[in-house]
Amino acid sequence: MHVLRNPGASGYIGSLVTEQLLRTTAVGCIYVLIRGKRGITAQERLQRVLQSGLFHMVRDNQKALSKVHLLEGDMNSDDLGLSAADLDNVLQNVHIVIHSAASIELEADVQHTLRSNYLGTRRLLALARRMQNLRCLVHVSTAYVNVNQPKGGSVEERIYPLFIGQQEVNHADIVDDLMSLKPQAANVRVSY
Repeated sequence: MHVLRNPGASGYIGSLVTEQLLRTTAVGCIYVLIRGKRGITAQERLQRVLQSGLFHMVRDNQKALSKVHLLEGDMNSDDLGLSAADLDNVLQNVHIVIHSAASIELEADVQHTLRSNYLGTRRLLALARRMQNLRCLVHVSTAYVNVNQPKGGSVEERIYPLFIGQQEVNHADIVDDLMSLKPQAANVRVSY
């Protein structure tokens, strides 16, 4: 079984999932998609994750750690910014995709949030549709999704329609509209 972990792999939830896959499953390979950030290379970021306290039970297990393969890329690029060789490898070999990347800055510009959370997810889904051996795609979201559901209610594993007030709207149309505006205008639009 080969698993693709997206940029969320370097965050807390993604790190937990990666450690658990290494320690408790017979996973053959975990492809971890990471980009360089703030002057730190993707390789350095991966090594920091693997040497963190979360990995204390597998840190010295070279057999387990050898299952982790870095894919340098970016959710904001077509085909996730993968090289041709990495793209071919992913399309041929990945069985499971686990997506937990998200911008969770509550005060971020709406366009930044849409690029990271919405458009990045759409790019990942487009790539997943082309994976020849895909069996499962798992999307881990934040606590702020479906907050409009009744208190104490259950959130089912399905796609919910998007409403503004009582009117159902098309999410793609809303995103296209917001992304076509100047950043300040988009922020004003979502504030009402």
